[in-house]
Amino acid sequence: MSRRDLICRIQDHLNSSQKSERWAMYRLIVPVIDFANSTLRMRVYFEFNQTSMHGTSQSVDVALLDDDDAPRVMVEAKRVDRRIAAEQISKYLTPGVRGLVANGVHWVLCHDGMSKAVSVCRPVDELVAADALDEIVAFIRGEILSDSGWSTEQKYMDPVIRPQKLRKELSARRISNSVQAATDIDAMRSEVAGLSNASELEKRFLESMANQFEGQGGLPGHLRCEIRSSRVVFFDDRIPIGSQRVARMELGKKNPDILVLTRLAG
Repeated sequence: MSRRDLICRIQDHLNSSQKSERWAMYRLIVPVIDFANSTLRMRVYFEFNQTSMHGTSQSVDVALLDDDDAPRVMVEAKRVDRRIAAEQISKYLTPGVRGLVANGVHWVLCHDGMSKAVSVCRPVDELVAADALDEIVAFIRGEILSDSGWSTEQKYMDPVIRPQKLRKELSARRISNSVQAATDIDAMRSEVAGLSNASELEKRFLESMANQFEGQGGLPGHLRCEIRSSRVVFFDDRIPIGSQRVARMELGKKNPDILVLTRLAG
């Protein structure tokens, strides 16, 4: 890939940015790393585990490893709408190792306690700044294009691009199962008999429950039984606050799935 191709590719993606760290990494950041590495020919390692100076362990998004599998360059990727700072990578760097934090638009370069902020997007026309891109590539390669702008202060950059929301051709709509309220034993039996999703064992259990209610004089007035194709739920209207649900049976499961209040089960 030529320098011109790289600039065109980044510009195309900047014009239609998305709100995803992986999108920024593979569309804006990795192409720059690959272009710089075309002359280095180091081994590219994704999710390189590294321990910080504070003793915490984290996988750095991209590392360029030398022939001894030692990291020479480490890159931490962020979303295009995220603030980036030198501390996000500098704490993982050892002397001689170059580090970069990037959201695809902004890059913070870190090396031996120094850092510098560079933007590949010109603020006036939002076009790719070729000289800034050259500086990032040169830094990855271990070259220095400019001595200015480096500081021992922790550099950071705020986002300037808001990612576009993806347009959906179709919007999914949730289909709710109709709910039938059983007010007496006959209605309960009728609704249970029409459950197509319930297994034979679940129907037998509900029939046994209906028989128990019938033996006790019918469905108590304070108890509501709501039946839908996916579940059967019992509510106790005597409960003054909070959820009035006292029992629930999920239907069509591989194993019986019944939830009952602890005080009732006891």
